[in-house]
Amino acid sequence: MKRCIVCDKEFDGVSRDVCSWKCDENRRAVLRKKLDDAVKNDKSHTKKMAKSD
Repeated sequence: MKRCIVCDKEFDGVSRDVCSWKCDENRRAVLRKKLDDAVKNDKSHTKKMAKSD
């Protein structure tokens, strides 16, 4: 038995880390928020992409 990385519930699974699609959606939302927060004030990546040399 594996444990879900989101809710810590035991489940039968081989290739998954989450027990359900709800936990998967929740994990994706948390990761998206972390990424958005990390690059919110970092303008350097957009400046580099805007420059066309």
